[in-house]
Amino acid sequence: MKKILKYVCLISFLITISSGPVFAEPYIGEIRMTGYHFTQKNWMPCVGQKIEISVNNALYSLLGRRYGGDGRTFFRLPDLRHTLPDGKKGWLKGKPIYQICINGIYPSRS
Repeated sequence: MKKILKYVCLISFLITISSGPVFAEPYIGEIRMTGYHFTQKNWMPCVGQKIEISVNNALYSLLGRRYGGDGRTFFRLPDLRHTLPDGKKGWLKGKPIYQICINGIYPSRS
């Protein structure tokens, strides 16, 4: 049974890589938890890094200075490295990777 499950996971992983994500086009600022340690196109890991406002103005308009930055030249992405799926802080073997969409559909305000 474990062998079958491994093959199913491998096949779904290969399909996802070859055809892109299975989900619909993401919204800018959407955060997803993933089980792999690489980022796909238009996504960045949530590790608190600096981003220049001039490089991604749309994402800045949604996040602002909520996670840090000076508000004039740069802002920061959220740092979710030690956040567990239930929202608590801690460590977990094989911990999930959180990624934020930096280029996608701008969410409507209505």
